[in-house]
Amino acid sequence: MINLFTTTYVKMLFILSPFFVISVFLSISRNIKEKERKVIVFKATGIVLALAVILLVFGGHVLALFGVTLDSFRIGAGIILFLAGLDLVRGRRMLPTEEQSEDISIVPLAIPVIFGPSVTGALLVFAAEYDIVWMRLTVIAAVSTAVFTLAGLLLMSNTIERLMGSYILTVLSKISGLMISSLAAEMVATGIRNAINC
Repeated sequence: MINLFTTTYVKMLFILSPFFVISVFLSISRNIKEKERKVIVFKATGIVLALAVILLVFGGHVLALFGVTLDSFRIGAGIILFLAGLDLVRGRRMLPTEEQSEDISIVPLAIPVIFGPSVTGALLVFAAEYDIVWMRLTVIAAVSTAVFTLAGLLLMSNTIERLMGSYILTVLSKISGLMISSLAAEMVATGIRNAINC
């Protein structure tokens, strides 16, 4: 259980791309007061956590409803995750446009900056893969902890920027992209291997 929690937590934290999210959050909240920034962080991560739990609880049923096997979805989700990692490495991942709503906590911060296609795909794979109750609860706890960690980092974003600087944040974001691409490659390889052996 501890191993499953730790592994899932680390994977999810990388998939959430905290350094990229911090960079985006800093850029779209420059003129917002500190108190309002905290509200935005809590609201955005609350939405992300709620969506994550819903997908983890019902994701397996969604795949079954569409008749998609776990290994097929692993391959598809892995490709999307790889593209997200590649965009991070290239520094080309989607950034919010000037035409954004007043409430930036929902759009663009929660969706799609934090909770994009790559996160959705990974959560659906977790939901289908860990269908035993104790495993599902452990995964939910690990994912929740990863989201809480992201929230803590966002609350300290100004301090992190002062200590590291924007250049270091960009470098760390690219390193995260490499790790995400590696996780994606493993996901695709597992899906293909299992599909061939069936």
